[in-house]
Amino acid sequence: MLQEILKVQGWDGVLKLSEQVIKPALVGQTLAKAELLPIDLGSFLEGNLGASEAWRSQMAQEFVTVNAYKQGEPWIAACVNENLMRWSSEQYGEFLLCLPFNVSLLNRLDAATDEVQKYFWKRTPNVHFFDVDQFNVDQADHVLTQLIKFQRFYSAIKILQRDIKKIHGIISPERIAQVLYLSIQAPPEPDFDISILSYCSSKLLNYLEKTKISRERLVHLEWLYLQINKHYRSPKLLYEELSTNPTFFVEVLQCIFPSENEPLSEEQSAKAKTFAKLAWDLLESWNQMPGVQEDDSVDAEFLREWVIGARKLAAECGRTEIADIYIGNSLASSPTDETDGVWPHRAVRDLIEGTGRLRGDVMEPSHGENFID
Repeated sequence: MLQEILKVQGWDGVLKLSEQVIKPALVGQTLAKAELLPIDLGSFLEGNLGASEAWRSQMAQEFVTVNAYKQGEPWIAACVNENLMRWSSEQYGEFLLCLPFNVSLLNRLDAATDEVQKYFWKRTPNVHFFDVDQFNVDQADHVLTQLIKFQRFYSAIKILQRDIKKIHGIISPERIAQVLYLSIQAPPEPDFDISILSYCSSKLLNYLEKTKISRERLVHLEWLYLQINKHYRSPKLLYEELSTNPTFFVEVLQCIFPSENEPLSEEQSAKAKTFAKLAWDLLESWNQMPGVQEDDSVDAEFLREWVIGARKLAAECGRTEIADIYIGNSLASSPTDETDGVWPHRAVRDLIEGTGRLRGDVMEPSHGENFID
């Protein structure tokens, strides 16, 4: 069909067809595969690559893509050598976007102007550096650096998660943590499917949990992604931190509840409201009693010290009553005592007798155990 149009209507007929069809890229594809381009290649690329008319741009993009993959580096090099001086930064950026993502492309990008690099890295959807055997660790890290430099944080998360089985030894845990941290502070890219962020970030956090990244760093990331990962990942380290660190427990209370000793302030910054929501979600989902071991035995001394320490810190900042409620809620997750089969565990019974009854809202057996009131 295209040959017939060229014979009867010439190049103007091909342009008219490309403008009218639903998929102009198919015209460019046919021109490349059948080697039907009737005009000078340089003129074709200069007049259509990166054109304001979408149909022209799509036709040229597909023409370049097909030839780049079909004829390879010799064709690409010839195009660049003969036409680079005629192209604008946008046109050269468009040309590079059509090429295979490999070392040769990276070298051309590194030699290009800042404008061309920005145009490319802001737009490229095809980053597959873990699939290319010739990429070494430094080159893979360089690609990630460029994505970060041009604020493609969400794309970086998607790529890292997609190739999660291949990144060990290539991308360091700290670099992955950096991408996660930067993403949560920036708005999503316009073409990024935000619905996949929860899945991708939860997979990366699970990966980081198995590495040697610092616990403090991972706890911070769990906190930042707490709401996003609500349905995909349990914040295990945050729960552990609540159950082992009474200072953290009281800090979380302070994010939500005002002091009993100060007048209630209605003014609250957007950031404070965000932290309060995160803290609320964390406390409401926490059911890990301090002192419980993996075999459901209870370290009674640790439990006692944690509760005494938490109540002391809460009293110092005017949050005694609310602290007692949440401490009581955590004690409600007590295992059954292994010796007498009674709930709550003897360590909890002894603790309540020694400190006075805590105001837990749900101090009742959760698994149908024998219960002592």
